[in-house]
Amino acid sequence: MTRNRIFGPAAAAVVALVVVLATASAQDTDPEFEWVEKVVLRPKFIGAATETGAFQWVKGQPLNVSVTGGTKEHRKAVAAVVEDFHAAIKGTPLKGMKLLPAGAGGTTVMVSFMPKARIPAALAQAGWSAKDVKLWESDKQSFASQVFPYPTSKHVTARSLIFVSSDAADAGEVEWGVALSVAASLGVQFTSDYKESGFFGGTEGGPRLKAADKRLLAWYYTHVPPGTKEIGPLYEKHYPKGK
Repeated sequence: MTRNRIFGPAAAAVVALVVVLATASAQDTDPEFEWVEKVVLRPKFIGAATETGAFQWVKGQPLNVSVTGGTKEHRKAVAAVVEDFHAAIKGTPLKGMKLLPAGAGGTTVMVSFMPKARIPAALAQAGWSAKDVKLWESDKQSFASQVFPYPTSKHVTARSLIFVSSDAADAGEVEWGVALSVAASLGVQFTSDYKESGFFGGTEGGPRLKAADKRLLAWYYTHVPPGTKEIGPLYEKHYPKGK
C-alpha cells in the first residue's frame, strides 16, 4: 500500500498550523482564558485604548503602601487589601507589598481618603485631562487611581496614586475600590463577570482574592514580560489551570 507523505518545511508548517488551531480552539472554550486575557491585556482606564498590552509594576521597586486621611476603619480596609495582595505576589519577583506606618518614607503607592467632592480636583492635579475627569464624574464612582510609567518603559509602572471617597455613603465600597486600584497599579484590571474571581458580583461579592485571582497574579509576574500583546502561548505553557 502506498501512503502519501509530506516532507520538509511543508510538513512542519502543517503541524504548526494544526497546533495553533487546536490551541486557539481550546482557548475559545476556556472561560478562565477569556477572563485572563480581558484582565491582563485590556485594562480599561478612562480615555485609554481598550488594548494596551501587558504592563506591570517594575521589578525591584518596593510596593510600599501609605495612607493619608480617612479613619481607623479606612486604614483597616487598606490593610486587609495589602495583606491579600501580599500573599498572592510574595512568591513572584515582586516579593510582595507592605503597609507602611504613618509618616514613614519610601512610599510608592499612596492611598488618599478625601470627600468625594474633592476627588476631581485631585485627579486633575495628578495629570488627568478635563475630559477624563468629567467621564469619571459621570460614572459616579467613589475611587480612582493614577499610575506613573517608569522613565524607560511605558509598559512598566513605578508609582501610583489612589483616591478614595471618605463619605459615609461610600463606606461599603472602600475595600472594593482600594482592591481594584491596587490591582490596576499592578497592571491588572479585575472584572466582576467571572464567577471564580473574588471580584465576581461587584461590591457585594468581593473583593477578597480567590484562587483564580492568585494564580493569575503569580503567573503574570513570573511568566509574562511587560509589553506582551498575545498571551495565548504563555497561558498554554505556564498557567496553573485549576489549581
